[in-house]
Amino acid sequence: MADLSKSQQDTQKEKEMAGRAAAELVRDGDVVGLGTGSTAYFAVLALGERVKAGLKIVGIPTSNATAELAKKVGVPLTSIDQHPAIDIDIDGADEIDPHLNLIKAEAGRCCARRSWRRRRRRWSLSATPASWCRCSANFRCRWK
Repeated sequence: MADLSKSQQDTQKEKEMAGRAAAELVRDGDVVGLGTGSTAYFAVLALGERVKAGLKIVGIPTSNATAELAKKVGVPLTSIDQHPAIDIDIDGADEIDPHLNLIKAEAGRCCARRSWRRRRRRWSLSATPASWCRCSANFRCRWK
């Protein structure tokens, strides 16, 4: 983090805290939806630590990058075909407006997430102050 400004370092620390907090919600035996992005990255790292400490879970990644990271840190992976019900889905928010409307979208990964909506039992959506904005209404309209 030496090359980052103080505010960028603070944002990274907030994302790490949010990701780690989300990982703490995972219970032994859970099928975990693994999101994509900077906050989900930290959640996957924390899950890897918990798996090494004995937590028994399987993860379903939303991207190749998340799959690679999960494998690297020891999180066992599965597919939505093998486990059609997700116990908890962990991801980060892209934007949240003052009315608590949120935006979570990224082209191809968005399609994978949509198919999960009805399959998840619990959802952990992590957000940092960087996610809060006044412009979500305009952003949302562009994606209708």
